[in-house]
Amino acid sequence: MEYATDHGLWVEVIGEDGSRADLDYLEQLMAAALDAGADRVCYADTVGHATPDRTYDCVATLADLGPTSTHTHDDLGLAVTNVMTSLAAGADLVHATVNGIGERAGNVALEEVAIALDHGYDVETLDLSQVYNLAQLVSNATGVSLAPNKAVVGENAFTHESGIHTDGTLKDEAMYEPYPPEKVGRKRRLAFGKHAGRAGVEAALAEHDVEVTDEQLGEVVSRVKKLGERDKRVTDADLLTIAEDVTDADRERRVELLDLTAVSGVNPPTASIRLSVDGEERENAATGSGPVDAAMNATVDALRHKADASLESYHVDAITGGTDAVVTVEVEMSRDDQTVSVSASDSDITHASVSAMVDAMDRLVEADQVAAD
Repeated sequence: MEYATDHGLWVEVIGEDGSRADLDYLEQLMAAALDAGADRVCYADTVGHATPDRTYDCVATLADLGPTSTHTHDDLGLAVTNVMTSLAAGADLVHATVNGIGERAGNVALEEVAIALDHGYDVETLDLSQVYNLAQLVSNATGVSLAPNKAVVGENAFTHESGIHTDGTLKDEAMYEPYPPEKVGRKRRLAFGKHAGRAGVEAALAEHDVEVTDEQLGEVVSRVKKLGERDKRVTDADLLTIAEDVTDADRERRVELLDLTAVSGVNPPTASIRLSVDGEERENAATGSGPVDAAMNATVDALRHKADASLESYHVDAITGGTDAVVTVEVEMSRDDQTVSVSASDSDITHASVSAMVDAMDRLVEADQVAAD
């Protein structure tokens, strides 16, 4: 301690596993640290063991000595609760990680603490509009996917699916949301399934200025229900795709496939693609484990700056027999809070795959524009 303070270092003393320590001993240890020149001490629930009452007692004792931080884990699902308890007991600094990454069940999630303080106590800690982008960045960098039901940044956090919830949200956005999704850099998603009703679907279409007849509405609802029976969640982008097909409406494509060449007799297989994006031609080439992989890699790279999206699933079905069988490729792609499933059929699996991907990206760009409007 003397060496650190003599060299002008900022010092925080953490009593690892302090939540399970004898409180009198912990108090004496941290008092000695502060007397020796430490800037602050930290209550550490290293194994996520503590209950809120234990946390309050420990932090209140340490806060009486001097500046106190809190470090909580989520093994009992109490990480955020114990942070709030710590702050109530006198802590003034929180150790947290983006997305709650950390050992075992993880540390307390930064974004959850930030929104809890902002929403519940009007305490501003950071730019909340950036937490979703930050969460995505960390998830991609670490390879740790976000759970769909993860608070604040999970896919389902602002998705409304059941008939009652969808209908209520369309009438009053605050009915089933504690705070608007834009607050944390998100967008609201309406999703339909096998329990979709005419009123909810009609209202959702109206939100996007899509007009349908009673007969067309019935067909849209029927298709939505069929997808729902396959345990497929029908998002806004899917709904617009279905409505466009049912109404046979023409739309101006923003992303089009102009040319595709794939070569599999080389190592590694290569593919080149030419696209039109908002009237501007783009060309790109890439390699892959096979011609399909190479072609799809080329497509993603060509569109990265315009329609950056993630391929969530890829499925192929042969719908005719023989060596010249026509195949149907279905891809599910997501971009920000939008997800869409698109299929394409062709005797050339590479062309079908790229066509489906390009169409999906086109619809994601369109859905993004509709949402922005």
